[in-house]
Amino acid sequence: MADNDKMVLTKGSSDQAKAAVAKNNSTMAATKLAAAQANSKRSIESVGAKSTMATKKAAATQANSTRSTASAMAKLTMATKKAVAAQANSTMVAASAVATAKMSQQKANVMHGRIKQATA
Repeated sequence: MADNDKMVLTKGSSDQAKAAVAKNNSTMAATKLAAAQANSKRSIESVGAKSTMATKKAAATQANSTRSTASAMAKLTMATKKAVAAQANSTMVAASAVATAKMSQQKANVMHGRIKQATA
């Protein structure tokens, strides 16, 4: 075989080796890309799940706050009603005391009048 033929064969083998390395590098890059895409998808799903959980926690906190506010308002309303009832009761007791005092005064006036008549 001539030197020229040997050089062509050697160059062809070298080119094939370079092509095999390039193909291997390409396969490796494709594998890395697929892994990166899978990691990205998992990260996005994780963020979505965490966001959903945070939203649910916020909604639960809001619901608890609303219940607490409603409970406080109900207690305040009940306390207000009790205060109004106590005020009304106090007013009735005072009116009753005034009426009793007036009746006692009238009785005293009548008795005083009778005593004056009896001693006159």
